[in-house]
Amino acid sequence: MTHSISVLYIYAADLWSVQQTSAHQLTSYCLSFAVSTHEPTMSTYISELEVSLNADEERDLRRTGFNIIDGNLNAGVGGNAIRLWYKYGSVPITKVQVSFNNEMADGLIKAAYKKIYKDLNAGAGGCDLYLWYSQGSGEFDTPIVEISVTTDAANEACEKNVQKVCANSSEENLQPFKEKMAGFVSAAQTEHSAEEESLDLAQRSFQDTVSYFGVKPKSGEKDVAPNLVFMLWYEFCNDFKNAWTRQNKKISKEKLKEAQENIKKITAEKRVETKKINANSLKERLRQKEAGVSSS
Repeated sequence: MTHSISVLYIYAADLWSVQQTSAHQLTSYCLSFAVSTHEPTMSTYISELEVSLNADEERDLRRTGFNIIDGNLNAGVGGNAIRLWYKYGSVPITKVQVSFNNEMADGLIKAAYKKIYKDLNAGAGGCDLYLWYSQGSGEFDTPIVEISVTTDAANEACEKNVQKVCANSSEENLQPFKEKMAGFVSAAQTEHSAEEESLDLAQRSFQDTVSYFGVKPKSGEKDVAPNLVFMLWYEFCNDFKNAWTRQNKKISKEKLKEAQENIKKITAEKRVETKKINANSLKERLRQKEAGVSSS
């Protein structure tokens, strides 16, 4: 018997700040897994997962027998076309997770998950996002036989999958799944609406900034991309920093030179000339004679 259930939502965020306004350019995608209670066979279970970041990697994965899963995980936020790939084998994958910080990664390592060293946010900005999978054989490890990707959050893929599970479940097995998922979906919809409002505000602020500074799109592109604006801003800041450093060094040298000249001037004014006296000179003999008379 095979059960299809959505078990994982991943949010890939391209973060930037425009006119002190934080924003999330948010793409969500749902990985929907079909799990089975059959005994593993070489041709049934997914045993390897991989991620491609470009066309060359896609060709390499095809040559090594991987199958592509439809759907670009970076859809809607630009950046690389991120594709998910799989292979069938005798040792099934039973769990899939993601990490976006070191703490999560450490926990997954301790739980014996395998990391796919490809950033799911590649080219889109935001924090590094990595996919992990486990090939456990415990009581709660159920082999995965199918994976699909839904990149359109607006179609409420999670809610539809919840409804599908509820429709195919008996009344005695319906709770607490139905109640908990209803709360989860409701909270997710509220959060998603808030994120959309933040995104809209950030996009409008970004366009205002672009218009104010008169930034034009690159040749062949319709809109000004955030990475272009921040590249120009970085170059300006870097040039300003270098100019500021050079100017400070110049001012320091001038002040040092001025101080040295002042010291020379003060020293010259207070200098007293001394001459060595010739003991055999007439003047010295008279001085010694006068000194002798005075002492007597």
